[in-house]
Amino acid sequence: MVHVGTKGDLPALQKLGKFARSFSHVPRAARSRKPCPGVCHLCDAGVEGGDRAIPFEDMSPQAAWVDTLHTRVAWESIPLIVQGLPLTDALRMEFFRTDSWHNFHLGVSKHFIGSAFVAIIGSDLPSVVGGSVEVKFQWLTSLYLDFWRTKAATPFMGEISRETMGFPQGSTCPIARWSKGQVSTEMMLFPDHFCQCYVLNKTQDPLLLSIVSP
Repeated sequence: MVHVGTKGDLPALQKLGKFARSFSHVPRAARSRKPCPGVCHLCDAGVEGGDRAIPFEDMSPQAAWVDTLHTRVAWESIPLIVQGLPLTDALRMEFFRTDSWHNFHLGVSKHFIGSAFVAIIGSDLPSVVGGSVEVKFQWLTSLYLDFWRTKAATPFMGEISRETMGFPQGSTCPIARWSKGQVSTEMMLFPDHFCQCYVLNKTQDPLLLSIVSP
């Protein structure tokens, strides 16, 4: 028998492979003093500095990172777990298999949810209450809890706020702060409900319309 792959969440894979390029290096501000070394062990997405930068946010088929897949390993020395296995460099990279459940529920969806709520409270929708960011988050929380009451259920997380959305100030990129996948499942249902009630046929704002399923 030959060990040909290990699946896990990204923190576990990073520790196993001692990756120099990983999600933990993702930029959290528009500018930083230290160039990003990359956010993916399979490609050069997010690499900054040198003769070009490779945006990790580009999800198009022509994205610059596509051509860098499996071209450069993410470690300085071969990880212990793959030493001795009859694998090429490309297959060593593929050995560390990502878990789509973790990637979405504790990754992509947290970024999406945080950004969606910040886009809503920062919009000019007439339905959004006036006042400070905190007041607007409180308003969203009340709608969120009402939404779950109609389903005769209590959500795991009961507040939408600066803290839960990871949005301490306007210059930061919101990344929601929770570690339970169930919260993402519950939170993803509400923006769609909100937009069906307050966005569709009520605005032409492309950002707000991108949140909701038509």
